[in-house]
Amino acid sequence: MAEKLVSFTTCPYVQRALLVLREKGLDNEVIYIDPEDRPDWFWDKSPRGKVPLLMVDDVALFESQAICEYLEEAHPEPALLPTKLVERARDRAWFGFAGEELFVPLYKMITSSSPTRFGRAVDELEAGLAKLQKEKGERPWLSGDGSRFGMADVAAAPIFSRLAVLEKLGAYRLPDKLADIRDWGARIMARPAMQAAIPDAFEVDLLAKMKEQGSVALDAGQA
Repeated sequence: MAEKLVSFTTCPYVQRALLVLREKGLDNEVIYIDPEDRPDWFWDKSPRGKVPLLMVDDVALFESQAICEYLEEAHPEPALLPTKLVERARDRAWFGFAGEELFVPLYKMITSSSPTRFGRAVDELEAGLAKLQKEKGERPWLSGDGSRFGMADVAAAPIFSRLAVLEKLGAYRLPDKLADIRDWGARIMARPAMQAAIPDAFEVDLLAKMKEQGSVALDAGQA
């Protein structure tokens, strides 16, 4: 059974699927396409015209949560979903939370062309992360009982590769009130699978996108 992942280099939703693949020790083919020039075959296969898209033989799977759960079931070891049903449902719920409460404001931060909009996006992101920090508590991981890395951690992991770029630019660093989130992110970023899930062209392409959008975050790097 052939599995190919279709991606943009800067898409956080794709990075979830890539992280699951790498955590499971899988070296599936990844096809990177240009978001500004999506090929005809992609439009034919993707019902929403978005990535990620996982091609399983001739079947096209879409939506990052569905893809991650398929990979969990198709390649059950090492397990990323908890055993207890209530914990599995909780992990799934964090997929929706991260996509709406974390990815959206972080995207606004990356692309904002005015300091005011950037500041509002920071407030939105920090509000979401504060809720997540409260939920995680003192446990090392968000997934399941918190004893090991799992699917809820996968759900939010892509924010940290993007925050790393903003910090490198001098544009933003997680504040001390979110120190536990900072430490959690460092643990995620230190995982070999996470490093393997970040495309080689990720930072270059993200910076190019920021320049195209007139991102004020780039001004910090020029100061």
